[in-house]
Amino acid sequence: MELEVDVLTFEGGSVTFWLRGVEVGVFSWDAVGAVELTSDTSSPASRVYSVDEVRKQHGNAYQRWSKEDEQLLVELHTAGQGVDALARRFARQPSAIRSRLAKLGVEESSRLGQQSASPPF
Repeated sequence: MELEVDVLTFEGGSVTFWLRGVEVGVFSWDAVGAVELTSDTSSPASRVYSVDEVRKQHGNAYQRWSKEDEQLLVELHTAGQGVDALARRFARQPSAIRSRLAKLGVEESSRLGQQSASPPF
């Protein structure tokens, strides 16, 4: 399987793959046989950043969602709060909010690729 990712995080025996702040997969560490690192510097969109750098603006970036936070996210979204307000409330990137809402079946996944008015980091 090939996945395009820009960040890997490790927690509790699993590895989470991220692309531009959106979780693209979680796998048991035992299931990951190899990770190939490549660099495409020809793309102007490619950008190097660290999780610590992103967390300066979004303190919970790349952290696992708790069941309680997922429930609150759905409640607030259903009550009409927008993605940017939810991103501030949960200290996460707007792309992570959209991704989680789609994963929870609350928001159409077609919106997943849309970016907010401000960059996520």
